[in-house]
Amino acid sequence: MYHIIKSFIIDILLVNSGFLIAIFVRFSERYNHFSFQIYLETAPYIMAIHFFSFFLYDLSPKRFTSFWSLLRKVFWGILLGTGLSMCFIYIFRGRWGNFPSGVFLMACVFNIIIITFLKYFFYKSANRIYERIQFAGTHEVDKLLLSKDLQDLDEIVLTSEINDIRSLFLLMGVTRDLGIRLSISQELYEQLLYHKIHNELPVYFLMPVYLSSLSSLEEFLIRAVDVIVSLSLLIVFAPICLIIAIIIKITSKGPVIYKQNRLGLHGKVFTIYKFRTMREGAEQATGPMLTYQGDPRVTNIGKLLRKTRIDELPQIINVLKGEMSLVGPRPERLHFIRQHQVLSGIRLSVKPGITGLAQVRKSYDLKPEYKLRYDYLYITKRSLVLNIKIILRTIPVMIFGKGT
Repeated sequence: MYHIIKSFIIDILLVNSGFLIAIFVRFSERYNHFSFQIYLETAPYIMAIHFFSFFLYDLSPKRFTSFWSLLRKVFWGILLGTGLSMCFIYIFRGRWGNFPSGVFLMACVFNIIIITFLKYFFYKSANRIYERIQFAGTHEVDKLLLSKDLQDLDEIVLTSEINDIRSLFLLMGVTRDLGIRLSISQELYEQLLYHKIHNELPVYFLMPVYLSSLSSLEEFLIRAVDVIVSLSLLIVFAPICLIIAIIIKITSKGPVIYKQNRLGLHGKVFTIYKFRTMREGAEQATGPMLTYQGDPRVTNIGKLLRKTRIDELPQIINVLKGEMSLVGPRPERLHFIRQHQVLSGIRLSVKPGITGLAQVRKSYDLKPEYKLRYDYLYITKRSLVLNIKIILRTIPVMIFGKGT
């Protein structure tokens, strides 16, 4: 508690410094045009609002997992504090007069920079920028559940097969409530990958595989490429998408866009968007089932859209929302994850993608066990360069309608 209070006091002093710097920059040549009396009277309210904002975004934890996680929290904390402060001053402008909005905006920028870097250097020097990952075997699960340090972990990696399913269920529930990632080790996954896959696999295969992560910078660059390319595609393909929507509506009954729940990173459920390529109510009689060559449920225009992968274009929205990446394993439905449980470990370990290694190398209806091998190869070699190569190889797939 002492650490939290001290950290909040320092943060508020830094916010105050940011405002003073902003006032100096804004009125450096005409100081008399701004009365410091206004700031002195409003400062307690502004600081109280920022205190609330910092508390809301938990800007004083014992540690941060990375520079980017720190920057994200500071950015939103300062942005909320600045926005609420501006609203407060505007509502009570009759009491203090007009407080220049330029001061607020400059203070917002200064505070983000000052607080982020000072906090980063402090936490770095105190060795508090890291992730806590606990590796546990079969005999350690019960001990881990009773550990008082459990809530301080970021991820638990299981390194051997779990025999006590009840303990596993309890561990899954506890980690889910605490927001802790639960994975299996890459070594364990590799041992089982090329063995015969039985229908009844241990439940722990519904967890992602633990893999060494990319640097924060490379993850940031991958996300930047996702956003830039997605926005470009949205502009370029907008006329084509409009034409496709009209054709789908004219040639078959049902909505233009098909929406469905899929599993994303760490098993999070999200809604995926696609151009509808199947007849309305196609799965009402058969239930969920994978498509195959010559599937009669697929419409005529749907065959062309699937062949060229154009049916996936609406997923650009999923990419911009951060639910998907341009490149990654295709997101699966929970029904098929349960049918092929070993697939889920690989697919839940990274963000799903619009295109991937399996999609540019083979056909649309590639069997799940073969997709698995391509997906596993991708995530073990995942990098910004590989993503760019796959994006470039997707272009001929869209033009010629088949993998390279």
